[in-house]
Amino acid sequence: MKIKLPLLVVALTIIASIVSAQAPQKLNYQAVVRNSTGQTVAGGTVVSLRFTIHDLTPNGTPVYTETVPDTANQFGLVTAIIGNGGNLSIVDWTTGAKYLQVEVDINHSGTYTDMGTSQLLSVPYALYAANSAPGPQGPRGVTGTTGPTGPTGAGTTGPTGNNGGTGATGAQGVTGPTGAGGGATGPQGDTGPTGAQGATGPTGTGITGPTGVTGPQGDTGPTGPTGTGITGPTGNTGATGATGATGITGPTGAAGAFQIKDLQTNFLAGPSNESTSYTAMLTVTVTTTSASDKIIVHTSGYADMSGNDDACADFYVSNSTDGITGETIRSGLYGDGGGNGGTSSNFAGNFYLTCNSAGTKTISLYVKQCFTGSQYVTHNLRLIATVVGN
Repeated sequence: MKIKLPLLVVALTIIASIVSAQAPQKLNYQAVVRNSTGQTVAGGTVVSLRFTIHDLTPNGTPVYTETVPDTANQFGLVTAIIGNGGNLSIVDWTTGAKYLQVEVDINHSGTYTDMGTSQLLSVPYALYAANSAPGPQGPRGVTGTTGPTGPTGAGTTGPTGNNGGTGATGAQGVTGPTGAGGGATGPQGDTGPTGAQGATGPTGTGITGPTGVTGPQGDTGPTGPTGTGITGPTGNTGATGATGATGITGPTGAAGAFQIKDLQTNFLAGPSNESTSYTAMLTVTVTTTSASDKIIVHTSGYADMSGNDDACADFYVSNSTDGITGETIRSGLYGDGGGNGGTSSNFAGNFYLTCNSAGTKTISLYVKQCFTGSQYVTHNLRLIATVVGN
């Protein structure tokens, strides 16, 4: 028979007795082993039982462990004596509740199945009686009458009661032996009176066996076929609605801050001689993207004159593409050459130009000297043109 996960149905008998203050440190255990279908295992099935006694709680400290091998009989019954392969006297029964855990291994599988843990109740704790005072002595039986020729029959003393258990009945008087010399057999002596019955001991409480393992769940039935609904026909597409009227154009937002659209520069180190008429000394080309763009021009540099101590120069800038010219600036001193130390003329200026349309613009710096008959020399002349706009 193939053994599945066993279902252990337990009938547990635990016996403890004390004779002459000496208690056998052993507990009897019986169980019927069944397979997962509820059938009793076959006779001859090898079973290994592992017993563990826990202190105070079902998961408390193990205080005793023993493994007992056995073979099931024709009824699937196994019988074990707990303490036969160990020493139960190491268990201190006075410290509180004790719990017995039972595990089983079928056919030496190497795996033990936990069959549950149950509290040991009144009967196992009779082991503690080994250290208690003996029970009261039962009454002595009455001495039997003397046979005609035999010795006087004596009733035997009843055994000592166990923890107040029922006293044993006194033994029947012994029949006297046949008298010597071939005399007639004496009559049977009278039966001694029955000894007084001792007090009834407490009723023992059997331990309830652990609950059997639930059998496996039955197989799931096959899934029914999926129903197929018929797809309805596609509805007609509705006609396209008329186009709505164009909304009114909102007002133009406020102009943002100016941003730089182009920046160009040119430089003339010098020295360079100049004349008394305006000459384009430096030119740059910038690009505007709107008629509202502005062109900001910055100039720098200086000039010296020989033959006249009073340096003087006139200069301006021009958007020559659109014919827009910035203001004319005179720099330095304008005098009569009186010899006041040979001053310089400064070409520092800032100009603001506009444009008539978007496109490429030519920006030029025009310079002339103030005095005739003198040599005018420029140095480090620079032109910077920046386009800004929204």
